[in-house]
Amino acid sequence: MPKTFEGFTRPDNGPITDLNNNVQAVLSQYRKMRNYATELENKLEQKKEQLTEVNKSLPIVPQFVADWISELKEAKNDLSYAFWCKFEDCASYDYNKAIAWRDNHPDEFARAWLDGYQVEEPKALVSPCPICGYEGVKSNFCSICGHKNEYVEVEE
Repeated sequence: MPKTFEGFTRPDNGPITDLNNNVQAVLSQYRKMRNYATELENKLEQKKEQLTEVNKSLPIVPQFVADWISELKEAKNDLSYAFWCKFEDCASYDYNKAIAWRDNHPDEFARAWLDGYQVEEPKALVSPCPICGYEGVKSNFCSICGHKNEYVEVEE
């Protein structure tokens, strides 16, 4: 009920109260949505951590094995075919190296095929030998002087 003061009538508070209630409802909804967004961000972070843990557990394969797996999968072959392949079936030297690797590491190969893999970092060439200066050292043992070298990265 409006009140009168010296001939002036004060309007009812209804619209202001309704507006205040609407603002409070909007703020309440905003807080709920912000909490929901925070929960989603936390779940996303947990999933990223789980994915990182899975990636750490993936088998590490040489580049030539990764190439061979990709080639076989692109040709729509399956894991049994990959284990069936013999040296005579592949003309490429790298694929024959991959078959030899598969034969020596069957569990890792199967996991790499099924779950995915990480490609191992290639070892750097060692050259020249610090003792005799021979430039063609490609292992950690110099074939000229017999010195055992540490792996040193060399630009090719």
